[in-house]
Amino acid sequence: MSNWEAKIAEMNVKIPRRLNDIHINCTEQVLDGIKRGSPTTGAPGQPVDTGNLINSWDSKFIKRLLSRVSTNVEYAEIVEEGGFTAASSRSGGMSANWTQRSKVGGPHSVKLTRSGWQRIVDKAVKEVVRD
Repeated sequence: MSNWEAKIAEMNVKIPRRLNDIHINCTEQVLDGIKRGSPTTGAPGQPVDTGNLINSWDSKFIKRLLSRVSTNVEYAEIVEEGGFTAASSRSGGMSANWTQRSKVGGPHSVKLTRSGWQRIVDKAVKEVVRD
């Protein structure tokens, strides 16, 4: 095997592994940013009163390069929208007089995380690819 062929074989192993590592890193950044906030995206994280909402967020790796970050807490959308929601299947268009009492976190962590996706990916690539 020539040196060129050896390098190609090495890259054929390295690239899928790096893609997987970047995917895991991105998923971890998304989950952590939504839960605790992120300087990368500007997300404030979840307000903490009882800990129910922040602890309800979870990530699941569904298949290769596909993961889901979600919560099953009914009022998560109301907190995300700062007390008001548009009609949706999850909330039924419910709105609430929600007042944030927590000194940490705030609304729009999901929205800011989504809008900061490219910064999340860029950070993950820098952390994973070091050569």
